[in-house]
Amino acid sequence: MNILLLLATLLPQQVLIATSRGQVSIPVSNERGAAGLAAILLAQPLGLVASLNGSAISVTLGDRAFDFELDSPFVRYGGVAYPMVSAPYVARDTLFLPLQWLTDCVPRLLAGRYRWDPWLARLDEITAYNEEDCRATLALRDWLVEHRPDDAAWAESPGARPVDDDKQEAMPDAESAHSIR
Repeated sequence: MNILLLLATLLPQQVLIATSRGQVSIPVSNERGAAGLAAILLAQPLGLVASLNGSAISVTLGDRAFDFELDSPFVRYGGVAYPMVSAPYVARDTLFLPLQWLTDCVPRLLAGRYRWDPWLARLDEITAYNEEDCRATLALRDWLVEHRPDDAAWAESPGARPVDDDKQEAMPDAESAHSIR
């Protein structure tokens, strides 16, 4: 009993999804004893398309397809079946996908595109993460330039320095450098 209470406290109440489309908080449902997410709520932030044909479920993220069966704890991706802790289900005319699919399968199988942070219960689209990192770096640079003392010297970029004639002769030109390879 204590183990179940501990596990219940570890499951997030909501998941934050951050993509180039913005940030959205999605509530986690536990109505079938396992954590699930309403597929319709994942459509906007992830560009997810889900279709239900009988018991077969097709979920597409961009150009990647995941196949599920209702009430079956497996997902197929790229011709391989992956076991999951829980299964997709329908409740109140809504399709729910297992939380494990979003937090484990998607970041692992689409590693170059998504990253999961379990401490923040946050799925980041790597493009959005990189864009935010670039914006933060630019803001830091602007702040540093604004607060630079007037008498501080700027560092020169390597391309801005004149090359001595004797060093220039020792350096191969672009054509000969390519022919060496």
